[in-house]
Amino acid sequence: MVQFFPMLKGEKSGGFYEETDLFTQEVVKCITHLRETIHHYCDGNHQLAKESAAKVVALEAKADGTRRSIEKKLYTGVIVQMGTEDKYALLEAIDDVADKAEILVRMADVSKLEIPKIITKDLEEMANKIEISAKLLSDAVSGLQSDIETTIKKAKKIEIIREQVRESEFAVLKKLFANQQTVKAVILKDVITLTGGVADKVEEAGDRLISLALKYKS
Repeated sequence: MVQFFPMLKGEKSGGFYEETDLFTQEVVKCITHLRETIHHYCDGNHQLAKESAAKVVALEAKADGTRRSIEKKLYTGVIVQMGTEDKYALLEAIDDVADKAEILVRMADVSKLEIPKIITKDLEEMANKIEISAKLLSDAVSGLQSDIETTIKKAKKIEIIREQVRESEFAVLKKLFANQQTVKAVILKDVITLTGGVADKVEEAGDRLISLALKYKS
């Protein structure tokens, strides 16, 4: 077991790590509701999709508030200089996941998204894998303090899942444009690409974790 940031000033920690875990968990909940939103669209249930999308937007805003609180701790010196910028960059990378999810559900709502049956199963599976990767990210962040090796392993798994989502993304686009050449198809393409973009952001946060873990691994 490797202690992460041993130079942390205990008397000034003020729940810093607990709040970081809370922030990541809020982002994971955001992705869970994103997955639900996509499934509802695939089922053709726009009312439930709208309700789930509203939860994504609300959780993104809540996570923003938590992130700002954590950043305030960084600004006021909860951690000595070494590591402060790294932790800030990690927070921003995790926040990007929720931001991308919010953009996706808003795009789906304004476009009154209709999902062709031919791609529903693939799109649902993409959403499922993104949720799995987000949960792995949360577990990896929780392990930063005490278990760097496990953090790296979980972050590496995120990379594998992203590759799977990328393959699904292009397979879905191929099916879509083989069957539709309309404005709706173009809108669907944007939604599918944004879905893949959420996986990108999870992977980027995972990469940031690996970089951080390796930098302070002893």
